[in-house]
Amino acid sequence: MAKTKRVRKNRYKKKDVPFFKRIKWRPLAIMLGRFIGAILFVVGLSLVFIFGHDMLVQCDYLKAKKVRVSGNIRLSAERIKKISGIFEGKNILAVNLELAREKLLSIGWIKNVDIGRDFPDGISIHVVENHPVAIADFGQYFLINRQGRVFMEATPSDFP
Repeated sequence: MAKTKRVRKNRYKKKDVPFFKRIKWRPLAIMLGRFIGAILFVVGLSLVFIFGHDMLVQCDYLKAKKVRVSGNIRLSAERIKKISGIFEGKNILAVNLELAREKLLSIGWIKNVDIGRDFPDGISIHVVENHPVAIADFGQYFLINRQGRVFMEATPSDFP
């Protein structure tokens, strides 16, 4: 009797397996879950910051009870408060200090301004005014400060 050779299965031959069965779904699901979790974390943290900011800007504890103006000689404290837009009852965190400073520096009499928050219920405005030492006549009259710079046009109301 002749022995027949046993045929073994070829382990190295690639099987025709559909694409979706070849993909390992578990690592993809983990990666997708982490990505969605990171997005939800960022959105949640953003909402916490937005609502926290709104809560601080609207709370009554931080409303300005005192607005102190110092260093003013020619301009009244009420006029400085009106021009800067800072007044009692406004939340000290809602005040844009740089914008108020720029508004005050646009006035000719004011040379420099320092605005600061005094926690929990105050705002301080320190004004340094220009002091005129001379009047220059260039067809119009201009005021000159101590540094020799022209700082504004002279009007009859400036010097009675």
